[in-house]
Parts: sequence; structure tokens; C-alpha cells
Amino acid sequence: MEPQQFIDQLMALPEISAQTQFLQERVRLLGETPFADAVAERLKRQADYFVRTDLDQSWRMVKLLYAVADLTGNALYRALGLRAEGNALRFSGLGDSTQAMACYDRAAEIYLAQGLVVDAAEAQTGKIGVLANLGQYDEALKTCEQIGQVLERHGRWQRLVHLKINLGIIYGNQQENVLALAAYEQAGDLARRIGEAGQDSLPLIETNRAIYLHNLGRLKEAIRASQVAIEVGTQLGQSAEVARAQENLALIYSTIGRLNEALQLWQQARETFMADNRQRDALLVDLDTNECLLQMRHLTQVLGKCREAQALAVAIGARIQLEQSILQEAAAYAGLRHYAESLAALTRVRELFEQDASVMGIATTDLQIAAVLRLQGQPQTSLQMAQQCADTFRSANMPIYAAQAYLVAARAAADAGQPDLAFALTEQAAWDEVPALVYERHALRGALLATTGDLEQALVEYEQAIGQLEVWRGRLMLEFRAGFLEDKQSIYEEAVRLCVNAQQPARAFDYAQRAKSRTLIDLLAYQFDLSLQPRTDSDKTLVSELQRLQTERNQALIGLKRQSHDRFDAQAAQDEARRQALHELMTLEKRIADHWHTLLVRNADYARESELWQVRAEPIQPLLADTILLEYFIAGRNVYAFVATAETLEVRLLPANLVKIQQLLQLLQLNFGSVAGMLHQKTTDKQAAHLAANAQNLLRQLYDLLIAPITDRLADGQHPGRSPQVIIVPHGLLHYVPFHALYDGRSYVLERYEISYLPNAGLLRYQTAPSPRTGQLPAIAFGYSNHGQLPYAVEEALAVAARLAGQAFVEEQATLAQVRQATDRCTVLHLAAHGDFRPDNPLFSSLTLADGQLTTLDIFNLRLPVSLVTLSACQTGRSVIGGGDELLGLMRAFLYAGAASLLLSLWTVEDRSAAQLMQSFYSQLAQGWSKSAALRHAQLQLIQPQAGLAVRHPYFWAPFFLVGDAGPLT
Repeated sequence: MEPQQFIDQLMALPEISAQTQFLQERVRLLGETPFADAVAERLKRQADYFVRTDLDQSWRMVKLLYAVADLTGNALYRALGLRAEGNALRFSGLGDSTQAMACYDRAAEIYLAQGLVVDAAEAQTGKIGVLANLGQYDEALKTCEQIGQVLERHGRWQRLVHLKINLGIIYGNQQENVLALAAYEQAGDLARRIGEAGQDSLPLIETNRAIYLHNLGRLKEAIRASQVAIEVGTQLGQSAEVARAQENLALIYSTIGRLNEALQLWQQARETFMADNRQRDALLVDLDTNECLLQMRHLTQVLGKCREAQALAVAIGARIQLEQSILQEAAAYAGLRHYAESLAALTRVRELFEQDASVMGIATTDLQIAAVLRLQGQPQTSLQMAQQCADTFRSANMPIYAAQAYLVAARAAADAGQPDLAFALTEQAAWDEVPALVYERHALRGALLATTGDLEQALVEYEQAIGQLEVWRGRLMLEFRAGFLEDKQSIYEEAVRLCVNAQQPARAFDYAQRAKSRTLIDLLAYQFDLSLQPRTDSDKTLVSELQRLQTERNQALIGLKRQSHDRFDAQAAQDEARRQALHELMTLEKRIADHWHTLLVRNADYARESELWQVRAEPIQPLLADTILLEYFIAGRNVYAFVATAETLEVRLLPANLVKIQQLLQLLQLNFGSVAGMLHQKTTDKQAAHLAANAQNLLRQLYDLLIAPITDRLADGQHPGRSPQVIIVPHGLLHYVPFHALYDGRSYVLERYEISYLPNAGLLRYQTAPSPRTGQLPAIAFGYSNHGQLPYAVEEALAVAARLAGQAFVEEQATLAQVRQATDRCTVLHLAAHGDFRPDNPLFSSLTLADGQLTTLDIFNLRLPVSLVTLSACQTGRSVIGGGDELLGLMRAFLYAGAASLLLSLWTVEDRSAAQLMQSFYSQLAQGWSKSAALRHAQLQLIQPQAGLAVRHPYFWAPFFLVGDAGPLT
């Protein structure tokens, strides 16, 4: 039997016990030294191969080597086993470094005992990397030099390649980037010269070259080196090394702003590491991904991941991962403005870096401390620390890190009243390949120029910052873009402010458009698919898991509802059970959201097309015809109102105080709450009148702040014989203002104007009613009373269907399946049900139907080419306001799904008055009225004296508002 045939038969056996027995039964063959030598050498090569692809198999090879040594009594085979075990310990992260070093030392002792000096030197090669990791650099370099002389003298070129790799590790750990890169390049040159024997080392060499090229700021070369590592590693079947190269390439992509590609690569690398039970490597990928999450402002998510990572890092002794997770925790706390917690974390990690004598770790920590101190009002201390960090990074030939430090120093200098120094420091922070640096640099320069009064040059700098920001943002999966913009809105605000001061309203309006609801516009413009559908074979498992989790969530909801009706003997037991059920529900929702995002990241190839995301605000005025557009924009403490018609555009600074507006909105909600609380009580006319007068007073104050200063411009849009049409585009907290219900002391706004709303004026182009389709019903209405809690919901649905000659599904017929089937069969979709607004997780804001909840996520899976969707439920028009003024919730989902217009509610709806309003609204629609005119008429009906004093309170008639196309039904 040939040695390879022997190995093939051995490897075909499934269990280590069977393999050991196989060896025992063939001990005679192993007694033949040449044969046994060949078997042992092959087992060692297999162990080294599997250490990068399959750790379980590598450990099995170690055990088989020891078995061969025991059966033959050959100490040299035991030395091979010790070397293989040292490698497995070193690369798996199992055990501590001293265990791996002991294996290499014992193997060398065996070789020296038999006079095999070269073999002893080869055995010590692995020890060098361990010494470097332990910080024993002098001993590592000395050992390296001694071994190198032996290997070169005896022509052991393959082992010399490994030695050069270890030399690179030593220099890298000492932050000697230039020397580390030189060592890896020498290793690569030698590996290529010796041909096939050096191929196995090339993926590792190229990955490490990429790391140091990245550190040195040579990013294009770093990308190419990583790509070579992936290509060669794939050819050689080195799955773990491919994953490491993917992880490293992702880091480089993250640096240059190719965020979605980075996330895709990290997902792939993590899957490989987890499949091979490489916890340390998987943990490092998780922490690398956190860097992207920090850029996307998912700060609370980062904190949760950091806590999990720190617990695991301590458990497995992964110090590097522990340090990285604490740095990220500090950054997340700083982003949340929890500066004390951030500094506490930074103090903790700095102590760890001091113990490691890590100069770069200390400098990285100090730079974060400097940034926090500036935010705490200590600019001079921040400036000094940041400049010291910049010097450290520059000395280590790490220019990108140095540029980051110069920017922190520049901001500190600006805060310290040293604008000339700040400007000079921005000159040293130029690095065009890194969008974060480009954006920060131009934004700061713009701010500095603005303070000198050079508005035009400041706007030039702001435009460069915004242009870079928009390309950077465009390289993200769509659903991550809102969070990404959270801390970057100020650049648009400053640009608008400067344009207004420079009396350039059109330019100011353009920046306001670029700042608001861009993701929704992108969704509509490019028709991206956010549904839970597999696009590739690799997606099928993920989609299947998503569907399973959704089913589990629905079951958890049913259990939660059932539990709330059950009676417990002890109230404490009920509370605890409910808390546990809610925790499980939220855990499921988080997993569903994470899986959905993973699916979207995998299929976001559009994020590679940077030219696609050069934001250009489309001209709005040609779309206005005889309509007035009133758009608000909040810039710092200022509130601007843009008033546009087809011919004119004007911007005014309003006397609005945001704190005052917030207080008035809170008082208005308290007033509405009082009305809702009195619905089931006997209320006197005097009480009702008092609440109505109080509401009118609050609405008048809001009117004085937001409408009164521009009434002269709104008057320009008046036409004889009909009320002017006004489209309102709010911003920030103004999305919660019922503009149509604002009161001037004599009348409400809607008594003079037809009002509709848009999240962004740019949506005008996309909110057009679809053409009628063959066999289409005029309306499909759903009414679900939620076990009698909404007694008028059924009546309302039946009335809507009757008014428009449509079809109604009520109570147990009002199911999720019926809604899905109705979406492409009607002009109007009407849903009268209980609504649940989820500010904690808007993806699960919902409407309750007979067999479950219709959530925001479900709506992303629908196609709704309808003229109108009416959500006659509580708070269906409330959204979480994300970065970039993105409205996250039911509204955005229905607009994405294709609805030309939506009728929504801002607060809790009283179902009797809602039913009255809907009957009137649909009666007018059936006569061909426009949607805005029909809604205005229906609301005016409830304001009339004959409607009754209680119903005339805005709580009853004002919650509903129209979003989108205001024209008649098609």
C-alpha cells in the first residue's frame, strides 16, 4: 500500500476512534520507517492545511500524529505532533500562548537530541509569532535572526518564508509599519520564487501586506493585496484565510466609505468563522462591523454588542478584542452625549494599553479622550492632546490616523478661539480617499470661513462637504441611510442659513430638499425591492428563517393578548409574566429586523454605483400649477418658511421658538388626553367648552408662530370661487403640528385653504394617481372592531364600500390574506382598525386585523398601485423622525408600496366621529371631488354648530390629514 492510499483510507473513517484502530491494525506497515515517515509528514501537512480551513480536522491530525508516534516509538513523529499542536493552539485561540510556545520548545529539544539542528530551527519558527504576541520583541528578533541564518545556510526556503512572516508580525506589533511591510514583501517575493512550495503562504502574506499598506495610507494597493489574498486563498481552498482577507478588505472599504460592500464581506467572513468554530475570529468580525454601525449612528445597538463582546472576550482570553470593544463602547457613549460614561470606558482601556505597552493603543485612546474633552468645554486641553496624538501617528507612518487627529485638534482650536490655527490644522488633514476626513475637513473650513463673513467661499466648502457626504451615504443599503445622517444634518442647516443670509432663496431651497426624506425619494425613483424575497439561492435559508421568526412573533403576540385577559392570583406574577412575554417579543422583533437588514445588505449592489447618488434636487415649481407649497426647515434654533408658487419662491425667517413649539404640542396632547378621558363620562357643555377654548388658545399660539408671518404670501394663491390649495412640507418636530387645525382667533386654517402634506417637496413628481385597471373595484374596505373595542369600525367599512360601490371585509373576514389579495384590485383601500404606533421600533407599527398585525415590514412586501389608502386608526400618521428627516413608520411604507395618497391620523381617533367624517369624505369623493376638498368638507361638517359642542373640539375632526396626491380618484 502506498502512503497516500493509506492516508486516504484513514481519512475516510468518520471517527477518531475508528482511525486510531485503523492505525493499530496496520502497525506492521508503520514499522517500516520510510513508509511511516511519509505518513507522518502527510499528517503534519494536513494538520497545517486544516488549521486555516477546519480546526476540528486539524486537531484530529494532531491526535493521529501522536498515535503514530506511540505506535512506532519514534520521537520525531511526536515532534511533528507537537509542532502541529502549537500551530493549532496559536491559530485557534484555544489555551494560552505559553502552551503553544511549550509545544515548539519540546519539539526543538527532540530534534536537538538527535542532532537535527535545521529541524530544531524550523520547529522554533512558530515560537517567534507567540513571542511577538506576548510583547517579548527583543527575544523574538534574536530568535528570528538565529533561525534565519540556519535556514538560509541549509536552503530551507519554504521555512524561511514563514520566518519572514513572523518577522513581519514582530515589527507590526511594534507599530513599525514600514519594516513590517518590507518583511511581508520579502516573504512574498521568496514564496513566488520557490514556486508551488510557496503558494500556501501567499494568502496570509498578501492579507498582512494589505494591513500595513492600509496603515501607511496606500489604500489602492491595500485593496489589491486583499483581493489577491482572496483569489489565491480560494484557489487553494484556504477558507479561513479567505475569510481573514475578506475581513481586512472590509476594513479598507469601510475606511474609504464603501460601507455596504464592507458589510457584505463581514457577513461572509463571519459565516466562515462560525462554521469552523473560530470564536476569536468571529468576535473580531463582530467588532469590525461595529465600526460601521458607529458610522451609521446605531449607537444603542453598538453598546449592546460591546457588552456581549466583552463578556465573550474575557471568557476566551481575547485581550485585543476586549480592548477594541471598550473603545467602541466609549465612542457610542460619546455619540449619545453620555460623556462621563465615555471617559470612564476610555480610562479603563487606557490602563489595558499601558499594561501592553501599546503606543498606538494609547494614542488612539487619547484621541478619543481629546474629542470628548472638547465636547465637555475643554478645548485647550483637547487641542494639546490631539496634537500629541497626531505627532505619534505621524512618527509611526500612519497618515490617515494622523489626519483624524489633526481634525480633532482643528475643531478644538476653533472652539478655543484660534481660527487661524484651526484652518492651518485642516490643511494637514487632507486625505481625499477617505470620505469621513474629506467631509469633516470641508465642513470645518466652511464654518471657519462663515465666521469671517466670506459667505460665498464658505458655501463652496459646504458644497464640497455635502457632495462627499451624499456619495458616502449612497454607498449604504437604503434602510441604513437615515441613521447615518443623524449627526450630519448641521451641514445642510448651515448651508441653508448662509444662502438665506446671502439672499439666495432658490439655493437655500435646494439644500433644504437635499436634506429631507432622500431615502423615500430614492425608493420611489429607483423602485428598489425591500420585500422578504430570496434574490439568490444563498438567500433562501435566510428568508426561510425570517418567515419562521415572523410566525413565532405572531404566536407570541397572541399569547401576550391572551395573557392580558387571564386572571392571576397574584398581581406580581401577572406583571412578571407580562414583562417576560414583552421581552421575548422585542427579542424576536430585533432578530427579524437584523435578518431583514442582512438580506437587504446582501442585495444592495446599487450601493456600488457612486454616480447614482449624486443628489440633485429636482425643480419643484413647474409641478405646482395653481398650488402653493409651504415648506418649513429647521436650522439650529431658526425656523425658515419657504413659500413657493409656479412663479415665485420666497423664504422667511420665522419668530418661532422651538422650545415654545414643543411645549405647546405637549399641552395640546394633554388637552386631547383630557377629552379622550371624558368620553365615557357625563360631560357638561361648560366642561366641553372649556377644553375647546383651551385647545383653540394653544392652536392660536402655534398659528402666530408658524402661519401668521406668511399669510400675505399665502394670500397670493387665492383664486375667486374656491379655496387655495396648500401643500405643507414640515420638518423635524413640526411633523407633529396639525397645521390644518391652527387657529387665528376667528377660524381654523382649513376654513380658508385646502390642505395636504408631503414629507419632501421632491415627492410631488411621484405622487400621481395610477391609471384605472381592467376589473378593478372602486374600493375595498376592511373593518375590524378588535373584539368590540371599536364598535363603529364595521359600520364605517360597510358605509365606505356602499358609497363607492366597492366590497367590504369585516370582523373575521378582515384578514391579512384578504388585504394582500386586495392590493392590486382596487382604487381605494380603506382600513378601519386598531392602530399601534411603535416609537421604539417603527418597523412594527401596525394595524390589528382578525388574524394578526399588518406591520410596516409587511407593507414593504406589498405592491399598492392605488389612488388612496385610508388608515382609519389611531396615530397611523405618526412616525419616528430619523436622520435626514426620514419618517420611519406606516406612512413611508405605504408610499413606498405605491399609494398615490394616504389619509392618516396624528393622534388617537374617536371611532364615532371618525365614522361620520369618513361617510362625508367618501360621499364627496364619489361625486368627483378632489381628495383635499373632500377631506376639508368632511372636517368642516364636524365644525358646524349643528354637529354638537363636543364634536367641534379639534380632537374629533382634526386628527386626519392627507399626504400625497390631492386630486380626485381615478
